[in-house]
Amino acid sequence: MYKRLIIIFSLLTCSLAQANTKVSINLFQKQDAFVNLTAQQNGLYKNHITNSNISFEHNFKTSKSNSINLQWFLNEDEIVLQNFSFFMQKEYGTFKIGQFPKERIYEQNNFSSGSMIFSDNAKYIPGVSFNTNWLNVYDFFDIKIELYQGKFNSQNNYSEGPYLHYKSILLNKKISQNLIGFSIQHAVQFGGVDQFGEKIPTNPRTFFRMIAAQNGDDSQPKIDRNYKIGNGLGSYTFFISNSLKNGNLDIYYEHFFDDKSGAKMKNMEDGLFGVMYKNNNFELLFENLNTRHQSGKQHPPGVDSYYWHQTYAFGWTNDEVSIGNSLIKPTSNRKLVNSLTSKVIFNSMHIIAQLSSSKEYVPFTDKNGNEPYENVLEVLEKYDNYLFGIKREIINDQSISLFFAKYNNSNNIKLSYHLSF
Repeated sequence: MYKRLIIIFSLLTCSLAQANTKVSINLFQKQDAFVNLTAQQNGLYKNHITNSNISFEHNFKTSKSNSINLQWFLNEDEIVLQNFSFFMQKEYGTFKIGQFPKERIYEQNNFSSGSMIFSDNAKYIPGVSFNTNWLNVYDFFDIKIELYQGKFNSQNNYSEGPYLHYKSILLNKKISQNLIGFSIQHAVQFGGVDQFGEKIPTNPRTFFRMIAAQNGDDSQPKIDRNYKIGNGLGSYTFFISNSLKNGNLDIYYEHFFDDKSGAKMKNMEDGLFGVMYKNNNFELLFENLNTRHQSGKQHPPGVDSYYWHQTYAFGWTNDEVSIGNSLIKPTSNRKLVNSLTSKVIFNSMHIIAQLSSSKEYVPFTDKNGNEPYENVLEVLEKYDNYLFGIKREIINDQSISLFFAKYNNSNNIKLSYHLSF
């Protein structure tokens, strides 16, 4: 039924003046997992497998303050609804319903590996949210708050997905030519069914105890009775942007935490650090991703087990794609990755190059009976990956791009055509 609605809505938006449509045709040399070719695509590529496709995005302005966004795609097997959302803007903030990105303290570069909590890597989780506009506090700083409640669709081996609760506070302060920002994010998966397929009861009492990061009663999984309800994770993000004479320099650091020890920064060295310089003709991005420490090799207080959870075996993923950073998975969660990306623009020609070096270590999953993990500094895998591409802008909002990629000792080619109208 929804496939017919997608086609009807697409034809309708294409005929309306207030609608904007983007179409992309993506062709690959072969099918394989290539994160550097498929990341930050809103779940277009399940498990990052390079399946050729035709994707569509429609933005429709229903009134001065309301809008609808629809994303869907065709591949050789099916029509897939990717994201659907409705935005209602008010003078004090924005209401959102459907699948949509969360508010961010800084603009994420298209070639970033992605935020540690919510990136554009996976399909957005269906839900409702409200975020305030930026509010000035005594001419000293600006603040924005977002509250969200949603629910996962069914996942691999899980007939029912858990609920998702999320909240964030964003702060920024303008000082001369600098913009300084800070944000706190906290997300919790709760309810749904456990790893045995048993229903996890939810009620107002468990909901409010979940928000307060309290332990559960006898109705909750055993692990939640001893610790806290659900799978909670979050981050602190520090950001500074400097407006230079010939461009803009951004520096950010997102400190990730998966439990109380991380929130207390006992895993201080872990997180995503980035530096980006940008002007009209040139971009340069350096990122360092480090998830090796995890508060130590023994629990307690260490073995934070990023993106992994005992009750929800699929962890911090949606449809087998990481919701947060594209390079971290529940069973591959201890890495050190350095990457350098550049983009040079000559008139209508864009030249993109990315080099990255990745080291993978013994993952932290279960608590290992509270015994220390062994060989935690041993490098299990080491990869040097690259991405090289050329994009040519054509008249009438059209472009064509060609990318060559090497990822984990495998090579691939991507050819894309983009059209906007």
